[in-house]
Amino acid sequence: MLFGAPAIYAIVEDPNGIAVGLMGPIEPTDGVAAFSIVKNGVVLAYSKDLSAGVIRSSDGRRLFFSKMNWKSDTPPSAGQLVTFKHAPDAALEVYFESDPRTKIAGSPSGKNR
Repeated sequence: MLFGAPAIYAIVEDPNGIAVGLMGPIEPTDGVAAFSIVKNGVVLAYSKDLSAGVIRSSDGRRLFFSKMNWKSDTPPSAGQLVTFKHAPDAALEVYFESDPRTKIAGSPSGKNR
């Protein structure tokens, strides 16, 4: 494990994509340089019981994140758009950007502008 780096855990899913357990800590293999790549994605699932979730990045990869890497006041939930730093099989420093399911007052389309 990298000294001072946060522990990274993975959610174990059943064949239907439902979180059934937690595995870890996982040791990053690409070193610290991999943590500096900023990506966009959407939260696919979040488990309060496990304090962890799954993000689908803009390039289609599924990445895990823990509650300690969630950096916004808005709690994580499925469907939220996020930005994050990419690490091997994990998302670090995850920030809530918007929730496309929420209509913004005064915006007929409901989209953030």
